[in-house]
This record gives sequence, structure tokens and C-alpha cells, in this order.
Amino acid sequence: MKTIRTGMMTLAALAVLGTNVVSATSEPVKELSVNVNGEHIEQAAIFDKGTDDAVTVVDEESDVAPVRTGTITTLNKSEDGRVSFQLNGYETGIILHVDKDTKITTADGKELKPEDLKLGMEVEATHQKFMAMSMPPQSGAVTIVVKSSLETPEVLGTAGKVVSIDKDQEGTYKMVVEGRALTENAPEKVALIINEDTKIVSAKDNKTLTPEDLKADMNVFAYYGPKLTRSLPPIGVAEKIVVE
Repeated sequence: MKTIRTGMMTLAALAVLGTNVVSATSEPVKELSVNVNGEHIEQAAIFDKGTDDAVTVVDEESDVAPVRTGTITTLNKSEDGRVSFQLNGYETGIILHVDKDTKITTADGKELKPEDLKLGMEVEATHQKFMAMSMPPQSGAVTIVVKSSLETPEVLGTAGKVVSIDKDQEGTYKMVVEGRALTENAPEKVALIINEDTKIVSAKDNKTLTPEDLKADMNVFAYYGPKLTRSLPPIGVAEKIVVE
């Protein structure tokens, strides 16, 4: 199969129409299968110059940007039902706005609603090419595929600097984060135990990190369940940490 790359959908239209232009030097036309952006259109007649049985027309001027993979680091759900979220943090991330046309599914194809989106989810998202050049930039979400979610149904989150990261004699790490609460019931300062189930990733490239990679003064997004001690700061168990 041959692929014809063009930024002009006029070519696709001409192919579909299959206009029979006859001249004295024309060779017999041949019925070919035409696909535009992966979607089969219909058979079209073109002059047979030894081509294959199918021609694919690709619109390189698509309005959709390439897929981004990462973590929902902040999430905003307004009273009027509008949803937006920050993907991959502040420094290297993007804010995506969800509307009625955004297609949201699980990895196995189950349809989801905007209200199903939660902090800490790992997603694959596409968005419109045109972005508002804010910090971080903003765009409209076209598709969202949820690859994984945190185990706790009520995710709390705190974003800020690592105040301290310590390791006890048994090899357990405890990290103190201070900054801003990402959810209504979350504290601005929290001590989090990091265990073997805690997932630690880089916001920049979604690369898996280890507790040894965590250092004081790092900017992080920390996610944990609602079970916290009544100490100051409260202590919980980290489910996911995103490092900027």
C-alpha cells in the first residue's frame, strides 16, 4: 500500500470523486481503495500507472496534538460541571479542559464521564494543537484514556517542597511535604510513609523513580488516602508521588 502525505484535503476529495478525465494519452483507469486518515472512504478511479491496490491519504494538518502520557496532578471540578486538570505538573505539564466532546475511556474501552477523573490517575491524552501560552499552557482535551487509578476511593493530595526525607533502621522512608492542599480535606503539611506499594514517577517523562531519588527541597505532588493520624503534621501512607 502506498501512502500519499498531504496537508490539503482537496487531494482526498479528488480521489473520492474519482473524476474520469480522458485524454489521448490516458491509460485505462483502475479502481483503487481509498483511505483518509485511516478511514475507508470508497473506491475511486485513477489512472493506472503501475500503482498498488490502495492509496492512503493522510492529512498532516490535523488539529490534534500527539499523545501525552502522565499523571493527573491537579483536578478542578466547578459547580457548573466543568472539569479541567493539570497533566504532569506545573513546570513541564499542561492544563486540559474537558467538554462534552471529549472522549473518556478506560484502557479496555469502557466509557467514562468527566466526574470519573481523579487525582493521581495515569492517563494518555490528546488535545487540540492550539494552546493558550500560559504557565503551564492550556488546551482542550480531545481524548483521555485512563490507564490506572489509585486504590483509595477518596484521594487526598498535597503539593509543595520536600521538607525532609528520612530512613529508619528498618529501611522505611518517611517524607514531609509542605505546600498547598490539592483537595478539600488535605493538610498543607503532611508526613508520608513510603512503602513498597508507593509509586514514584517523574513529571517530565513519567519515568519510575525510587525512594533514594527523593531529596529535600524537591517539588512534588503527593497523593494518599484519608486515614491520617491526629499528630502535627498528620501522618499517612503515600500512594503516589510525582516529582517535578
